[in-house]
Order: sequence, then C-alpha cells, then structure tokens
Amino acid sequence: MTVINRESEQTGGGPFTAVDREMSYRRRAKELKESAIKFVGSVEFEFSERFPPSGTAMVEEEDVSSGDYHHRLLTAAEERELFRLMNYRRSTASEMIEELDVDDPDHPLVDLIEQQLREADAIRDRIIHANLRLVFSIARKFASSPVEMDDLISDGNMILLRAVQSFDYSRGFRFSTYATHAVRREYYRSYRQRKRRGSLELLTEPEILSNSIEDVDGEPEIVARSNRATNLQRLMKRHLSPRDYEILTMRLGLDSQKRACTLHEVGMRFGISKERVRQLQHRAIDRIRSLVRISGDQMLPVSI
Repeated sequence: MTVINRESEQTGGGPFTAVDREMSYRRRAKELKESAIKFVGSVEFEFSERFPPSGTAMVEEEDVSSGDYHHRLLTAAEERELFRLMNYRRSTASEMIEELDVDDPDHPLVDLIEQQLREADAIRDRIIHANLRLVFSIARKFASSPVEMDDLISDGNMILLRAVQSFDYSRGFRFSTYATHAVRREYYRSYRQRKRRGSLELLTEPEILSNSIEDVDGEPEIVARSNRATNLQRLMKRHLSPRDYEILTMRLGLDSQKRACTLHEVGMRFGISKERVRQLQHRAIDRIRSLVRISGDQMLPVSI
C-alpha cells in the first residue's frame, strides 16, 4: 500500500481549518481500515519491540533513484534483515489499524500507521531495485524481439513485486533464488500461452496474415492477405469497444504506422498501466477468437 503525505493538504486553495483537518483524518483512517496490508508473519515479531531501529540504515545507504540496473545485489544477511523489517513494519501497521476508530480517529495513531507503511514501502523498493538486473538477465534469454523484451521485463517486474510480498525470509532461502524461480516459471507459462494464442500478441500484420495462409504464392497471396486483413479489422471494429479496438490495432501493428507498439507505448497513449493494457488486449483477443470459431469464416486468420 502506498501512503500519501497529506500534511500540506489544502481545500479551495486555502489552509486547513480544524474541521477540514478532522475530515482529512477520518478519510485517511477509513482508507487505512479498508486497505489490505500484506505481510509474512513471524513468531519473532511477538518478542520484538514495537519499532525496532535495526535495518533502517540499510534502507538509507543507497539511493534507489540512481538507475534501475546499477544497484548491487544484497547479501544474504541484508536480505534477511530487510525482509524482517519490512514485514514487521506492515505487521505493526496492521495491528494498529485494528485500534482505529473511523468516526473519531486518533490523529497521532493515523500518522504513525502511515509512517510505518511508508518505511515498509521504502524497504520494498530497495529490495526490488537490487533485483531488477535479475529480471533483465532472465528476460534477455527468453526475448526474440525488442517488443517482446519490453513486455517480458514489464511482466518480470510485476512478478518481482509479488515475490517480495510473498517471500518468507524465515525459511532460510535466498530471495534471489526464490525470485529467479518465480520469474522463470511465469515466463514459461506465458510462453505456452503465446503458443496457444498463435503468438498473436507479438506478431505484426504481415506475420499474422502469412501464418494463416497455406499453399498460396505469387499475386493470389497478396490478395488473400489483403482480404484477411480487411476482414479481421472489420470484425474487430464491429465487435470491440473503440478503446479495445485501438489497443489491439496498435499492439498488432494494424494501424497506419504498420508497427507493433509496446505495452508501454499503448499505456502512454491511453494513460493506463502496462498491466492494464495487457488485460484489455487479452480480453479483446479472446472475444475475436470466439467470434471466429462461431462464424467458421475461413477468410479470417485461423491463428486467432
């Protein structure tokens, strides 16, 4: 959970009144109550002081904004201490949230919970930045094109984030080993999915059309490709929402640029995350595939 510092919040361009401040704390308390704080518990938390000082220096010793792939890997001792402290902060915040009264929140308690969550997020970011090179090195072995490389790194970073949230440091394993297995497992799963989808997500228009044409050469092939492209786009435009149509068109290189856009490029165009682009893309592909199966139209790409 990312916490926003609201000390400088203003209403209508002016400073907070006492009523505004109270409403702000109630709103913040409600958001905390409704949030899902994920952490891996440990029996050692029961015997620790509420706010252990150890580990803070590890978070501050390296600037996480200095470049994604230039952070040194953590030692086993650093990994354990950072995970211990991150989960302890979240566990402590979760316990304190139980004490919150949304209708009459304790202001210092709200501030303290948000502080704990900010510190936990800072530690999480330190762990993630220290392992980004791991994602890059694995993605490079799986990628066959720049577009695919961008998608794999995007996926890998999301896998890394989930791995940080679920890793149990108390079992004695290295996180880098755990994350490597998680990323590779997801890449293999994604590869099998792409095979089932006919690798539609990564193909450009000529590849989509050529993959669905058999025993055609010369001028008839050009005509067939043109017909299939026209039918595919007509089907997409008829049955997809305008946004889904444009997203799939950009991802497949069926627009005027004739180039498959990356998830990042499409996300920037629509102001959404790369993960959301991927979700909408898969939904649109599944929709078109089901329509092709129902229609049995041989003029449509069978790879869908």
